[in-house]
Amino acid sequence: MQIMFQACSKTRFGSDEWRRDGFPNEAEHGRYKNWAAQKGLNKYGDPKDMVYMGGDPLFYSRMSLYQYASTNHPQKPWNEKAK
Repeated sequence: MQIMFQACSKTRFGSDEWRRDGFPNEAEHGRYKNWAAQKGLNKYGDPKDMVYMGGDPLFYSRMSLYQYASTNHPQKPWNEKAK
């Protein structure tokens, strides 16, 4: 039942990835993803070749992706206007 709900929520109602990742809104999540891609960083805002115990930095943490990224990049460069 849960798998079916997740599949429906992504296809019928749009992606809820930004909520799951802890971002305050979908727009900031999109800016973060674009910023990480432009800088050649992985999903977590770290160098692509970074290796994590447990597979990702949030494995043993109660932090969301947004909290992790904001801790490592306190100026939130993904919110800066393009120059």
